[in-house]
Amino acid sequence: MDLARSLQPRDARHAARTAAVLCAVTAVITLVFGIAVPAPGAAGWVVTFVVPGVLLVLAAVVPRVPPRLVGPVAMVVALTGTATVTGLDLATRDASGAAQVFFVLPVLYAASQVRAAGAAIAVVAAAAGHALVVFTLLPTAQALTDAVYLTTTLVTSTVLLVRSGDRTERLVELLRAQADADPLTALATRRVLDDAVTEALGAGSWEGTALVLVDVDAFKAVNDTWGHPVGDDALVRIADCLRDLARPQDVLCRLGGDEFAVLLPGSSAADARERAARVVAAVSGRPLVLAGGQQVALSVSAGVGHAGGTSGERRRLYAAADADLYRAKHERARGGASGALAAAPAPRRPEHAG
Repeated sequence: MDLARSLQPRDARHAARTAAVLCAVTAVITLVFGIAVPAPGAAGWVVTFVVPGVLLVLAAVVPRVPPRLVGPVAMVVALTGTATVTGLDLATRDASGAAQVFFVLPVLYAASQVRAAGAAIAVVAAAAGHALVVFTLLPTAQALTDAVYLTTTLVTSTVLLVRSGDRTERLVELLRAQADADPLTALATRRVLDDAVTEALGAGSWEGTALVLVDVDAFKAVNDTWGHPVGDDALVRIADCLRDLARPQDVLCRLGGDEFAVLLPGSSAADARERAARVVAAVSGRPLVLAGGQQVALSVSAGVGHAGGTSGERRRLYAAADADLYRAKHERARGGASGALAAAPAPRRPEHAG
């Protein structure tokens, strides 16, 4: 794991909200404590009014920070919290247990929100701030004892929280990977395809973006004649055909049942129609061979939708491909073979995709 990723929060949105709450609570506590037990001189004015003001500004700003900046902001919040506690304790000359315990809060925030490197930085900062307070305000022997106890508590809590967070993150990544892949064919799921289509249309390409929808012909007859396990094998065979014809940038998806989709970023309408024809030919040319040597002939129909290089809506692209697939299946039902080659481009006037 690289350092930049290790400093990022596990969940940017949750980290930002938690940081805002922590800043607001700390600001209120600092303000109330500063008024109730005022420190003398300019330091007291800073602790009582300036620090809470800065924290309230952070509480208002942090939730609006772009996700990519939440990691650095989260570290700023944790380090600001440590600096606030250190300054407050020194200004009020308070090294009591109640004052020292506040050093734990920024560390707990960092350990629960960011990964190992960020949490380690927060621990070092808190231990240093705490040591400055206790060795400044307490006898050396007592200061050493307090420093050892608190540092041990901080390190232990951080290790436990980070390890727990790592396990949870690995589990979430595993579940996400399982949700992103069809369990039978290992192709992408509809959710992944939707995101990829939106990204491809947003990125734009002078050749445009194409979507090929593939539907198995008479799939019910295959299941009824040979059984559902053979039907599953047929779907796996078709998925393999799609992989054999795919480019590295293509996205292959099983939409569900006997329906597949191939997203072709940076593809013209003519190229997409050619790919659709090759898919139809590849599946027809590779019958499924059963254990006893019997062959199950397979065929598919394919439809193509195309969006221009600088425009296109996901809903229109799906609709164009679906309409062309319907025409292809209709032609095949009538005994024709040109349906997969008669792809029409998607309309280019944008509309709300829904």
